[in-house]
Amino acid sequence: MSRKLEKFLNEASVDWDKFQQMLNKHDWYYEMSDDHRVWQEGKDKAKKIRFFMENLSGDDYKKARYMYLKAMEDKRISMTKEAQSELRDLEKKFG
Repeated sequence: MSRKLEKFLNEASVDWDKFQQMLNKHDWYYEMSDDHRVWQEGKDKAKKIRFFMENLSGDDYKKARYMYLKAMEDKRISMTKEAQSELRDLEKKFG
């Protein structure tokens, strides 16, 4: 794990602005790239996002999950019906 990510995760409270920046800067289409460097960078950023979310619990996890699914929707990434339903449920609390 990078020192920067470790520092980010060890902060006393979740910095939602930084997490939103991670989502905004993420290349959601990296898997379609023919350039290995672009693909690797996207894969690494996706891993950091997942790692961040996996280390949360309760309402913090739910808020991060909402932000993640909302970013997917905003970027027009296809989602399963279950994910769409989950987004609508989370939107009631965090939207």
